[in-house]
Amino acid sequence: MAIQNKLLRTNPVLLKLLSISLYSIICYQDFKERMVHWFLFPILALVIGYSMAADYSIYFYLINVTYNVVFISTIIGILWVYTRLIKKIKFLNHSFGLGDLLLFYALCFGFNAEIFKYLLVCSIILSLLLHLLLRKKQKNPTIPLAAYVSLFFAIYTVLDLCLNVKLD
Repeated sequence: MAIQNKLLRTNPVLLKLLSISLYSIICYQDFKERMVHWFLFPILALVIGYSMAADYSIYFYLINVTYNVVFISTIIGILWVYTRLIKKIKFLNHSFGLGDLLLFYALCFGFNAEIFKYLLVCSIILSLLLHLLLRKKQKNPTIPLAAYVSLFFAIYTVLDLCLNVKLD
């Protein structure tokens, strides 16, 4: 057990800097092209998941990840039903991007379940506000949700790193 904990105890600052870098790359790519390289999402999930797993027991970590995945899946399911049955349009890459979906699932691996739902709601509110402010300047009418959400989580991680403002 001590060896496992020692292996997991890497430099948390390095992990946070790496996650900030990944959030920034996702944000930039989604703003610029409305496309994000798919391999960034599993890397992000590994980095933030490794960071969280180092702080908690494996049991607590798996319970939190499971709760987060169920929470995101429920939201995505409701959005899918609304889009397909009420709006009668395609869901994936029409009303909700694949990058947005992959980002939401990647985030499931890095946060305590108690705070994840609040962080996600705050990031969605920030996304709405930013889109309302910036929509006239944007050439593409679609919402870069992955960019806005990544920006929010990058800011959260910077605050956590600099000010130790950890909510979980």
